[in-house]
Amino acid sequence: MNKSTLTALVVSGFCMVAGEAQAKDMEKCKIVGTDGKGLIKPKMCDCAVKGEFSCAGQNPSGDAGAWIFVPKGVCEKILGGTVVN
Repeated sequence: MNKSTLTALVVSGFCMVAGEAQAKDMEKCKIVGTDGKGLIKPKMCDCAVKGEFSCAGQNPSGDAGAWIFVPKGVCEKILGGTVVN
């Protein structure tokens, strides 16, 4: 194993641990307007909506199924925000 491979493994391991810590402090939040349309800007979601698109950042405009990560406790403070389980 060369030095660059070892460095890459250490960095990826650190990112996985940091991601798990971040996930504990964050929650999924859908934001929908009174007209039933999603208010998350196009191509800005953090999710993949099952059956609609497969990767984060591919949501179309007005997609009510799209969600974003927000710090815990923030979603219910957003008008139209709903925590996704």
